[in-house]
Amino acid sequence: MVPELAIPVFGLGTQVVLLAPAPTAGAGAFGATYDLGVLHIDALLGVFLSDDFESSVRGTVRVFFPVHRGPIADFSLGVGGGVGYLEPAGGQLQVLGEVLAGAKIRSFIGRNIALEATIGGNLLFLDGDFEHVSIGGRLLGAAGFMYYFR
Repeated sequence: MVPELAIPVFGLGTQVVLLAPAPTAGAGAFGATYDLGVLHIDALLGVFLSDDFESSVRGTVRVFFPVHRGPIADFSLGVGGGVGYLEPAGGQLQVLGEVLAGAKIRSFIGRNIALEATIGGNLLFLDGDFEHVSIGGRLLGAAGFMYYFR
């Protein structure tokens, strides 16, 4: 069992995307987690900066189900989805949607602090001019930390 896991518990932290197509590679996101023991819900909100884009915002909600717990870590499988937008410099606003699935590892390095890593895949839906939708797949990953208020 994760050390002294008081359920439910709320956490705040940050993550950085490690594997993603441009322009979001290396982009960070603020994260919030609500851990109910049998599942934990993550909400991520990121503002991505790039020379190619005036602005970019993306929000994602993920639900993870723990499949294994160790003394100081756990392994979960999950699904989620999100929406966002990209505004290219001098271009038209593009709306993004995504559906994702993957795995998450949390390693508690203290009573309230966990290092996290996720890996998985997603489908990205891009609707730039509301006349067409393109569907693509990608591998993705993220790493970060979370502080749990116990």
